[in-house]
Amino acid sequence: MTEEQRKAQLVDDILKLADTVFRLLLPTIPRGLLSLDITMPQLKIVLLLYIRGARRMSDIAAELDVALPTATSLVDRLVEKRYVVRETLPEDRRVVLCTLSGAGEQAVRHIWDV
Repeated sequence: MTEEQRKAQLVDDILKLADTVFRLLLPTIPRGLLSLDITMPQLKIVLLLYIRGARRMSDIAAELDVALPTATSLVDRLVEKRYVVRETLPEDRRVVLCTLSGAGEQAVRHIWDV
């Protein structure tokens, strides 16, 4: 083996070793997060409601930079999963506020713990 071939082999071996080390040290997704069964946009809504409290649907859409029907669809799914509750204001029934349910708050606490 020539000196040039030996150097090329060493470089190849180092790259393979670096790849192996990277894969071993790469942080993995904790199993607890995978058990939530929500999408990333849904997670954004849950975190938004947790941090900022009750929000109107139009506020959620604006903060996520999505159309109102998109936000409504995302919240619909979260309501089905019982993470979010919709409430109307007694003084103005046209206004619908979205808030986290107990299960939604528990899910966020679980995320922080994980």
